[in-house]
Amino acid sequence: MTSQLIRISMPARIKQFFLASALIALAPLCHAELATELYSMKAQAYINSEAAIDQLNTLKNTAVQQDLRAEQWYWLRLAEAQGIIVLLDDMQISLNAAANVIKQTENAEAQVQLLLLQGVLAQNNGALAESKTHFTNAIAQAMAADLKHLELRTRVELAYTYTLEDNFQDALETNHLAHMEARELGDIFITALAEDIYGAIYGYMDQYEESIAYYQKALAGYQQLGYQQYTSSAIFGIATSHRYWGKYQEALKYFHQHEQLLSHTTREGSKFYGYYGIATTLAAMNNCDAALPAINKAVNTEGPKDYKAELYKLQAKCYIKQQQLSEAETALNAAIDIFAQLPDLTDTNWQIETLLIAAKLAQANNNYPLAFALLSNYSEKKSRIDSATYSEKMIAYKATLENQQKDLKIKLLTENAKTQQLTANNQMRVNKLQKMLLIGLSLTVLIILAFVYILYKNLKRISELSIRDELTGLYNRRYIFNYLNNILSNEKEGKQFSIIIADIDNFKQINDNYGHPAGDSVIKAIAKLSLDTLRMTDVVGRIGGEEFLFILPRIPPKQCEEIVSRLLQAVREKAFTLPNGEVIHVTISMGICHNSADITDAKTIFHKADEALYVSKNNGKDQINSVENAALST
Repeated sequence: MTSQLIRISMPARIKQFFLASALIALAPLCHAELATELYSMKAQAYINSEAAIDQLNTLKNTAVQQDLRAEQWYWLRLAEAQGIIVLLDDMQISLNAAANVIKQTENAEAQVQLLLLQGVLAQNNGALAESKTHFTNAIAQAMAADLKHLELRTRVELAYTYTLEDNFQDALETNHLAHMEARELGDIFITALAEDIYGAIYGYMDQYEESIAYYQKALAGYQQLGYQQYTSSAIFGIATSHRYWGKYQEALKYFHQHEQLLSHTTREGSKFYGYYGIATTLAAMNNCDAALPAINKAVNTEGPKDYKAELYKLQAKCYIKQQQLSEAETALNAAIDIFAQLPDLTDTNWQIETLLIAAKLAQANNNYPLAFALLSNYSEKKSRIDSATYSEKMIAYKATLENQQKDLKIKLLTENAKTQQLTANNQMRVNKLQKMLLIGLSLTVLIILAFVYILYKNLKRISELSIRDELTGLYNRRYIFNYLNNILSNEKEGKQFSIIIADIDNFKQINDNYGHPAGDSVIKAIAKLSLDTLRMTDVVGRIGGEEFLFILPRIPPKQCEEIVSRLLQAVREKAFTLPNGEVIHVTISMGICHNSADITDAKTIFHKADEALYVSKNNGKDQINSVENAALST
């Protein structure tokens, strides 16, 4: 389910980048009258891309006959408009024609736009490596030609490509930098575009509330600009996140709203994503009687291959449920054939799901040995994918959420400190020039001391912000992971220590039932219990959300387990009073890893403790497990 979300969010990305650069002409490059006409079509393309294509077709002969500069912009604009309504084969033809002309004109902006569109087309064809190559080249050329707007648009699209590869750390960092620059430049469009990308990334990471919030921000930006096509894309993203959140009626409401916004279009290909969204939602609701006709409608409409593969998989599942096994086999083979044409998707969650469906089909045919073999193959590949991406995904997500706002505060405090330093220096120069007597000198010294004190307080606050979690006052994940690396590299300190990952059980229910202030109060109370229960020499940190990391240096395993067992019991017995006066009881689950000779880095010991935490969660929560032992406390 998680893996499909980003693929379903892809039309938002396609439309945004096509629309962003669609029909933006450089008047000096073309004949004046033709350039003016092309430029005036920009808003029309954002509202009705079909009308823009029709008008471009009437200009073809004029554009091609004018000169090479007019012809290059004609083909680029036609390719962009074709991409908006998912005419990908036509888009490829137009890009080939544009490339032949641009070779002769050597125009910098045209070359960057060509690379950008080639990257988007490759991305939608599932060729992610090729897509990244085009985007990387486009960014380099945009920077060389000082084309900041095109550079930022391409960086946002590159961030989305990283997301499709499960490379969330690079995706978040790349998108964050583009978002910050766009905001500083006051570029409403790129800001909304980056917020749209955030919506896709967080949706992919199952953070649906954050995903929808970012899509709503993007929607507001698009509506402010009056871009109807972008508006429909953002609404599609909102609908998709609701679907994966399990809020199917909300999803259907937004998918139908998306359809209404595109009701003016006459090309069925433009409606593919709406058909796709409704079909997949009905399938997720296990309403196969309604889903199968909707799936057939979508697969018979022009659209990207990888989306068709997802539809065929859903079709196969429904046919198996209805015991139409030959039809299920046909649909499954259609999905397998598509994935065979998309090598970049091999051994991804989307592709290996065909093994799971094939196992269910074999079971329905009473071929249990084949079903077992297929299921084993699927489980092995799924485990390998999850183990390779889980830790990196969560670390990237938590680090970015925690540090984005904090980095802004540190930046502001640093600027204030610089301003105060300049003020102090200026005061010293004024006092020196005036050659004040003893009273003047004394006053100057007092002023300087006051500024030094202010600087000291600000620097101290900056230092605290860089290592402390703002909500609890515990160490933050950046500091505690640096500490963990240091203790592992210290031969004396690293001989005997343990780490514990603790997670509040059912924390989402607390937020849902009592609100986020109640959840914050529980987090702070457990942080205080941890400090009160653990030793003074132990290092206690919050690494994100409801999750904590404890490092207990110079301690035997048995003593460590006794201490954390006391903490587990203390949380059980604690009556948590919420801000509204209501009293609730909360439990935690913990995973322990004791240092050993085979552990050489922080990533390894953290991963082992995380595995032990997973066992605690999976075995009923409210308990402690270690890598070496079964449940320590139940």
